[in-house]
Amino acid sequence: MIEKIPRKEDIRIRALRTAAVDHSPELTARILKRLKARFYPQSEKAFYQDLARLKQAIFYPAAWLKLRGTELPSDKYEAIILEVLKTIVLNADVSQIRIPGIYLIKCVQEHMAHQGEKYLVQGKEFERVVFDQLQGIRGASDALVSRDKTVDTLAGAHKALVTNSGRKKKVPQGAQGSLF
Repeated sequence: MIEKIPRKEDIRIRALRTAAVDHSPELTARILKRLKARFYPQSEKAFYQDLARLKQAIFYPAAWLKLRGTELPSDKYEAIILEVLKTIVLNADVSQIRIPGIYLIKCVQEHMAHQGEKYLVQGKEFERVVFDQLQGIRGASDALVSRDKTVDTLAGAHKALVTNSGRKKKVPQGAQGSLF
């Protein structure tokens, strides 16, 4: 029997359903609450209009870490975002930021470019501790060590948010390119 080849839209929808499930809703909610208080003290409408960008900024470090093959526990992950916010508060005039979501994405990206090596080392140390614990309980069947899935889930959510983002060029139907 021939299997049906899934359409591109079906694959994307399936990926969004699986990847965008945020298994750290408490973490995301805490960070969004701080962002709302800091950047949107009077405009709830602007906050919800910018929510996708804010989530993209929150999830970016997870995608960055996952791309490099490491992970962090949720408390250390939250510390990354809080450090970025602290830097923004110390160095920027928050009232002059026109679009906080875009500004936050840029700040998080620059922070990871400059400080990312430090987080990679922390992630490797975290993985080594988990590995040592697993080695120590290998013989015990009732003891389990659960891995912190924060980076995996937030990286998946980041991928779902940035998929097919941006403007697309319109290609007229029936148009062919020039041979010369």
